[in-house]
Amino acid sequence: MEKEKKPMDEVKKTKLIYSGELLIFAVVFVVLGILFAVGVFPVTDRRRIIFTYVTLVGGAIFIADFLWALLSKKRRKKVSLLDKILILPASLGMMTFDIFVLSTSLVNNEVFAYVIGGDFIYIAIIYLIEGIYHYYHPIPGLFDDAKKSDENGEKAIANEKNDGVVDQKENIAEDKKKDDK
Repeated sequence: MEKEKKPMDEVKKTKLIYSGELLIFAVVFVVLGILFAVGVFPVTDRRRIIFTYVTLVGGAIFIADFLWALLSKKRRKKVSLLDKILILPASLGMMTFDIFVLSTSLVNNEVFAYVIGGDFIYIAIIYLIEGIYHYYHPIPGLFDDAKKSDENGEKAIANEKNDGVVDQKENIAEDKKKDDK
């Protein structure tokens, strides 16, 4: 006897897709981190400048986002504080390193390669943790959008059905008028 396969419900499918995406990001960041750390991707002056300014601005944005999630009750209901807390050490560390790099010229390309590689590997670890954690404890805001789209879809179906009923009633009324003539 063959078991009938049940179709996967939308909640499980959404959790699986989201967690899978996070795990794919983890693999990508591990690979990039290792490639930078071992020198396959050389650190050029252009990459140093871009990385320094991107991480400086990004760190400030991540800290502001953490404070916003922490202080706003409405936002806290939609996001995971774990996600915001895990990125704080990288944000603070990179901002400190960036300020040091911008204020002195003591950092050579080899040290910079290790810092970039280490930062990418730390981000990969964060994505790995989030991928596993969010499968069992999904982000509340993830399903709010799905509920809204389901409600809109149900309203559209109801409107279509109502339009069909109205059209049928109009057709019946027109047929009666023709019969009366």
